Amino acid sequence: MKIMKTKIHYSLLLMLFGSSAFAQTFTDDFNIANTSAGDLGSDWTVVGGPFINGNEVAVQSDIGIATHDAISLTSGGFTVSGDFKTLAGVNGLNSGVLFNYDTTAKTGLVVRFTTADASSGVQLLTYDDGVIGLINQATITGGITQNAYYNLQVGTSDTAFDYDWVVSDSGGTIASGTLTDTGSTAIAGVSGLYFGGTFVRADNFSLVAVPEPSSFALLAALSCCAFVGMSRRRIGHKR
Repeated sequence: MKIMKTKIHYSLLLMLFGSSAFAQTFTDDFNIANTSAGDLGSDWTVVGGPFINGNEVAVQSDIGIATHDAISLTSGGFTVSGDFKTLAGVNGLNSGVLFNYDTTAKTGLVVRFTTADASSGVQLLTYDDGVIGLINQATITGGITQNAYYNLQVGTSDTAFDYDWVVSDSGGTIASGTLTDTGSTAIAGVSGLYFGGTFVRADNFSLVAVPEPSSFALLAALSCCAFVGMSRRRIGHKR
C-alpha cells in the first residue's frame, strides 16, 4: 500500500508540474552601465569585441561570442533566444545564438540570421574557435529589414539532432522551421550569443535548460518523498 501511495503522488507531481518545473532559467536584458569591448557583465564570458552600450549588446568592427557558463545544457533539452538587429545601412546581420559550446575545445553550434534584406534566412553552423561551417539553412519568406529587432528562438525537438527555430517581430511569428544537425553533435556545454556581422545589436537573451531525464527522476523522487512525508504528518494531526 505504501508503494501504491508513492506512485500516486509521483504521477500527480508529473501531471501538475512536468519536467519544466525543474528547468534552469536565465534571462538578461543587459540593463547595466556601458562597458568596454569584451565585457557584458559578470554573468558572461566574452571572446572578441561585444560590449554594452545603451542597455544593448553592441558589436562594431570586432565580432565575437559571449557565453553564459553557469547553466550547462543536457539531453533534457533547452530553448535559447535573443533579439538581434543591424544598424541602418548595414546588410550583414550574420548573428544569432550559440549552443552546445565546449569551453575547452571552443567548439559548438550556431543558429544565426544571414542578411537583413528580402533574401534573409537562418543557418545552422558548426563553430570551431572562430571558424564556422554550414550544416543546414532555411529562408525567411519576405525577409527582414535593417535597424529593426527580430527575436530568434532555437530549441531541441522530439527528434534527436533536430532544432526547431522561430523568428518573430513585435507583431508575432514571421517564420519557423526545423534545422537538422547532420553531424549529430551531442547536447552539452553552454549557450550564448554569436556575432558574425559588424554594427550589430542584441538584447533580451533567454535560456531555459531542462535537466537530463535521470536528474529529473531523482528530483521528482525527492519531491515525492517530501510530499508523502507532508501527507503523513497531516494525517497524524487529524488523528
